[in-house]
Amino acid sequence: MNLKKTKSIIIFVLIILMISMLIAFVIDRFIFNKHTIKTQYGDVFNVEYDDFKSESIITSPDSKLYFTSSMDKIKKDDFIGLENTSGLKVYKVDGVAIFDDGEGFELLTDEKDVDSHPGAAKVVLKNILSDSWLFQRNIKDFVNSRTYCEQSKRILELINAEAYSKLSDYGLTEKTINDSQELNKIKQAAKEAAGEKKKD
Repeated sequence: MNLKKTKSIIIFVLIILMISMLIAFVIDRFIFNKHTIKTQYGDVFNVEYDDFKSESIITSPDSKLYFTSSMDKIKKDDFIGLENTSGLKVYKVDGVAIFDDGEGFELLTDEKDVDSHPGAAKVVLKNILSDSWLFQRNIKDFVNSRTYCEQSKRILELINAEAYSKLSDYGLTEKTINDSQELNKIKQAAKEAAGEKKKD
């Protein structure tokens, strides 16, 4: 076999390898990083993980839900059910409440949502101290809402007074109280929310 043929074979093999790698990348990027999750309540969500941005995009068929999460690849266990009735479903994912009160899934994102979706808001408030991230991402919206302003301010007062025994109705457990790191995050978020309310 002469040198010219050898070079041609090597170039051909390299091209095939490059094409194979490109195909593998495309399959991984656009097929394997998209998956469907069926939750404990039987709801279906589509999750697409973006390797480059290290974020997940959550959507739901036949709804306007579009949520970008900074979590690693989202799994079924990341959808934590808070409510499942004939008229209302609520999940928490990455500290955000996703709910369906009859119009398809959407996010509880600000004080207007809190006021206009009282069923979902009530469920979230009942669980707001179940983890620090849910508290951090939602307490200011409740404090700024018309419906839950006074109740939320009372929650902040009780946290700042370390009256934890009076907060079990809002999802605070002994496990969280005994977890100093988790509790400190809640206390810090409470101070920040209380401080912002005073400025208003």
